[in-house]
Amino acid sequence: MHLTEPLLVPNAQWPQLNAPTVVDVPGPADEAFIAPMPINFGERPVFIIGDLPQHETAAAHAALTIARELRVPVLMEPTAGTRDSSVAIRHHALVTDAFLKEATCAISLGRFGLGRHLRRLCEQVPTHIAFAAYGSWADPYATADVTLPAGQLAAALADMSATEPSWLQKWRDADDAAHNKLDSALREWAEQPTGIHIAQEVLAAARAHDALVFAAASRSIRDVDLVANHNGPKVIANLGVNGIDGLLSTAAGVATYADQHTYLLIGDIAFLHGSNGLLSPADEPRPSLTIVVNDDNGGAIFSDLEQGAAQYSPWFERVFGTPHDLDLVALARGYGVDAVEAFDLTQLRDALSPHKGIRVVVVAGCDREKSRDMRAALRRS
Repeated sequence: MHLTEPLLVPNAQWPQLNAPTVVDVPGPADEAFIAPMPINFGERPVFIIGDLPQHETAAAHAALTIARELRVPVLMEPTAGTRDSSVAIRHHALVTDAFLKEATCAISLGRFGLGRHLRRLCEQVPTHIAFAAYGSWADPYATADVTLPAGQLAAALADMSATEPSWLQKWRDADDAAHNKLDSALREWAEQPTGIHIAQEVLAAARAHDALVFAAASRSIRDVDLVANHNGPKVIANLGVNGIDGLLSTAAGVATYADQHTYLLIGDIAFLHGSNGLLSPADEPRPSLTIVVNDDNGGAIFSDLEQGAAQYSPWFERVFGTPHDLDLVALARGYGVDAVEAFDLTQLRDALSPHKGIRVVVVAGCDREKSRDMRAALRRS
């Protein structure tokens, strides 16, 4: 955990947080809905759908049904399910800020918070309604005016009326423009793959081969969020406080349980942290798993944060970049695992063909600074 405020400053002035109205129930609601306060949706609401447990997916279907009927834009994180082509905004990380002053209500469902744009949206709108999956925290920024159980979503939103006629179309036009800019940037920067390129190739391979994608924490899941399209595939991830612990073992468990080929998209530091997950007893069956490692020799996500600013460059690499200078292919082979290296997108595509057992594909020579510059250029455009 990183705190940006010291805890022991005398007379520190802490920001005042909303005190949300919380309806606390022990499980999915089956009683008649009674609104704890009048809810003003306005004419320009926005849905946010985050991570949900399997027993709460009916609430996501209800939200998407309402969104289609009333023409409400939907911002779906990768683990929320396939982005509905009629209402879901594919590249919401790139376009949401343009609508902060216009949106009248944020309606969130499940656990979310991969991008700061979602925080800015929840902070800016006059009303934020959070629907919590059973046992999950649904108000990460303490911005919700009311928090309700996910099972009451349909009843709580029954009085919503149609949105401003052009509201959804404005988002879709912005999304199409962002999609074109992203495609152009991916082609322009294709000579040396970035994390965004790798995420796009993994998603494409999973779609082509009816496979699952397990996205590692930190930069990997955010790259997937940026390029995920309307046509799947299913994305799974560890969220919350899991960090980079046990990602290889979790992905192997997912592939084994699903009995389906699975792609693990992971950074080099997370791969090193969990590399003992490559070790299994010789008599145990191996899952059908491709581990795709973005080897940019260090921690990529920190380059995009405040500590990546030029003023901290004398200390950045030692404290945050933490380059390892290791041969990850040799490391994987030391565990008896098939491992190959890819230096460009053509080699990466060839290496992503499904196979039996575990394979490690190390995408070599990725440049953290180049990836950061590409993301910054996309945000500016």
